[in-house]
Amino acid sequence: MAVAIPPGGTFFDTLEKSFVDVPIDESKDKAIPTTEFLAAAESLLTLFDVMGSAAFKPVKSDMSGNIKVGFGVEAGGEDVYSFIAENPRQAARSTRPIRDSPGACAQ
Repeated sequence: MAVAIPPGGTFFDTLEKSFVDVPIDESKDKAIPTTEFLAAAESLLTLFDVMGSAAFKPVKSDMSGNIKVGFGVEAGGEDVYSFIAENPRQAARSTRPIRDSPGACAQ
């Protein structure tokens, strides 16, 4: 997919959602809303199209798969997935493993 960069602009001007636009909820210990974070991550995928190398195809595919899994989990409506935990250890304790996703570790 070709990314149209506006005259005088940069790649970052083409993003539908930027990480800068993702709010941080101070009232919930600096929690980051999952939906907004995943939308920003999805927009960033076009960076690999701009770079144009086939070497980035596996990276883009992996990220895209992780984003799809994230949107699927978030759509489950569970409160635990409403926010991305600030502390990775907290996230590991508070979320269930996703065993059906590609690349998931067997347990």
